[in-house]
Formats: sequence, structure tokens, C-alpha cells
Amino acid sequence: MTRLIRVLMWASLAVTVARLSTDRGGGQYLFTLIAFVIVSTIAPYWLSMRAMERVTQPRWTLAIGAAACVFGLADVTMRTIGFFFPTDRLDVRLAFWLPLSSLVAIPFITVIAHTFLVAIRGEEVREATDSQEERSNGERTETIQ
Repeated sequence: MTRLIRVLMWASLAVTVARLSTDRGGGQYLFTLIAFVIVSTIAPYWLSMRAMERVTQPRWTLAIGAAACVFGLADVTMRTIGFFFPTDRLDVRLAFWLPLSSLVAIPFITVIAHTFLVAIRGEEVREATDSQEERSNGERTETIQ
């Protein structure tokens, strides 16, 4: 999962750098602006990978990774369209709005993914518990007899 997140991070960064390499505006703050855009492009992915390392429960780790991947796919797609095939809604302003939206999108998708993982795992646990109860009930009747 971490490899896929890294691939998406590098793809998003490549699209952003390709677009920034053609910019000629910005004046004396051009390099500061470029640095800010690059750091804000990498930040959501880097923070997701750090969170995955720190979380001890495997389901949460998987949910964070899935959320980062879903966001990454949307991020790379929207950046490519917005930077190289701009429309009224998708243009270069995405360099600022996509990282900000990741502050809401990744945690929201993480909770949804975790809910699905718990639901799937809950069915497995329920089936295992039922079969374990049947076995223990069988043992109890044998001891009573």
C-alpha cells in the first residue's frame, strides 16, 4: 500500500513540477511559491504514510492507506486536467485547493473505509463466534450427560 501511495505522490509531484516549470510569473517570490506548492503537494501523502506507521490497529492502517490512494487518484487526475487541459472549474488554482481539501477528504474516506472493513470483519467474527458457541454448547451437553 505504501508503494502505491509513493507512486501517486511522485505522479502528483511530476504533474505539478511540469506545470511549474512553464510558469514565468511570480516575480521575486517565484521560488518561495514553487517551494510552497511542492511541499503542499507532497504533504498529504507523507502525512498519510506517517500515520500508517504510527497506528497499531491493522484495519485503521489499511483504511488510511486506502483513503490516501483514493485521494491520490483523484489528485493526479484533477491536476493533470486542470494544469494541461484547463476548464472553467479545473485550472491552476488546484495547486492550492487540492492539498487543503486533503485535510478533509483523507480522514473522511478513512472513516468510510474503516466502516466497511469493520462490517466485513464483523461478519467473519460473527460466524467464528457462532461456530465456537456451537462447539462449546456441544461440550456442555456432553459433560452434563
